[in-house]
Amino acid sequence: MKSTIQLLALSLAFALPLMAGQAVPNTSQAPYTGRIVYLSDTKLSVKAAGAEASTAFKLAADTKMTLNGEAKTAAELKKGWKAIVTPKADDPGTAASVAVNTSAPAEVEKKAE
Repeated sequence: MKSTIQLLALSLAFALPLMAGQAVPNTSQAPYTGRIVYLSDTKLSVKAAGAEASTAFKLAADTKMTLNGEAKTAAELKKGWKAIVTPKADDPGTAASVAVNTSAPAEVEKKAE
């Protein structure tokens, strides 16, 4: 009975953010491609095509952000744009780089799937 309750609690811990539409912190070392759904000076959430939830990344002072190859700040990026987020090697929850190419074909979004 105790293990059933623990399993249920663990399942809810992962399911509730998905049901609420909240972003799930990134844990993968692989680059992540999708549309920007949330953006602040310290956080970025990206949602891949077909995904139920978005994936959240912290933005650090050394996170490199580019728009069509030119260096930009988080304030210059826009929600809805497609981005490729590369996590830091030692901290996958933090973005090492965010690359946006507004002239990229639609197929770019399928890379992360």
